[in-house]
Amino acid sequence: MKIKLLILHVFILGNIFSQNKTSFFKDLNGSYNFETIKNADFKEYENTISDGFNKAIYWFKISTLNTNKEYVFRIINPHIHNVKAFQNNIELTPLSYERYITVPFISNNEVFFRVEPRKESYLPIEITENRDFLLQEKFQTLLIGLYFGFALFIIISNVFYFFVFDDAAFIYYSLFLFSTSFGLFVTDGMLNFIGVTEGTIDFLIVLAYTLVAFFSSKFSSNYLQLEVYYPKLKVVPYAIGSATFILGSFYLVTDNFIFLIAISILVFSVFLIYWLAGITLFKKNVFIKVFTFAFVVIFLLSVNYYVFKVFGISSASLNATNIKLGGFIEMIVLSLAVIYRMKVLKEENLFMRYNIVSYASELEKLVAEASNKQVDEKLNFENLLSVRENEIFELIVSSKSNQEIANQSNISLNTVKFHIKNIYEKLQVKSRKEVLHIAKIQLKQEFE
Repeated sequence: MKIKLLILHVFILGNIFSQNKTSFFKDLNGSYNFETIKNADFKEYENTISDGFNKAIYWFKISTLNTNKEYVFRIINPHIHNVKAFQNNIELTPLSYERYITVPFISNNEVFFRVEPRKESYLPIEITENRDFLLQEKFQTLLIGLYFGFALFIIISNVFYFFVFDDAAFIYYSLFLFSTSFGLFVTDGMLNFIGVTEGTIDFLIVLAYTLVAFFSSKFSSNYLQLEVYYPKLKVVPYAIGSATFILGSFYLVTDNFIFLIAISILVFSVFLIYWLAGITLFKKNVFIKVFTFAFVVIFLLSVNYYVFKVFGISSASLNATNIKLGGFIEMIVLSLAVIYRMKVLKEENLFMRYNIVSYASELEKLVAEASNKQVDEKLNFENLLSVRENEIFELIVSSKSNQEIANQSNISLNTVKFHIKNIYEKLQVKSRKEVLHIAKIQLKQEFE
């Protein structure tokens, strides 16, 4: 059913554009008005105008069809607000509370539209019959509802998984998805739809960029375990978040679109950094491979749609619908990847815990054997000498001479020498110095 609606949508647009001859004129100096523009050299409008950031004014002319059908002129860019339309010397009034600037007209005479881009000169226009416009809006509303409904489901699921499994990757992904969905909500013109002022929209755009920069960094760093592989990257989320906040503040104060361009580049530079980090760790495990493939889909679509068009180098005809389709793929794949990652890390942690317990047991066993060996060596040492020999050994250690030992033990000097000779043989030493060394070792063991 969705495919049929999409085909119908494309057919309607093709049919309408084939009936309406639309042309445009680029007024570089802003010198034309509704009276003089009729004499300008208009060119046929064939593709979406993407001239980057400039101060030109664009005029669109829709030739008459000599009918009384109601048509709608629309520019699919939420940043475009300053549009004036003129027909039969009468200024036309745009519709209120529409997602994008929308001007109704009747095709019984040519119509001129003056468009003054405040930000980027990205001007994808739609000219449809009123009834077809309503059909398109129903289709877009359905798609928007499906996307944000699914995104909300994924966000709630990841918050639930966070509390159940205590894995920070879930909460960071839910916050990252919330911030990107919020950005798409603004891009879809939903704030215009509910009558939010342009100044408030600018603030929310800056907020969305800041949140995307910070939480994409935190999620990617946690998911890829970069604190292990690239610990220095841990400062990136805070550095990028701070820089985005500062540039956003300058943009809100000065209303200079250059600052918002800088923010866009900064945000998607973050995406590039973490995607390249995933590439360098590609062979580590499966869930990093999945991250690398899933991340690049939404990254390339978003960069082309949000950044390249600002410079007039959009490489493909992308719109919010394409971004949402890519978003659906990214949400499904990354959600499964986060769960799979948790499973892999849990198994690795259990394996490591088992190895640590086994190693601790082996270490305890080795310590016990070493301790028993020391006790045995001490007992063997004590049992190696006779009572008299142990007595003489202690006197040698006390630095007594042979004569002093003989006097203290009430034995002859020759008997002392005989015992000393037996002690040397049993301990396998050749001098008093070596006896003292053995005594020191014994004393150390007793102390330990």
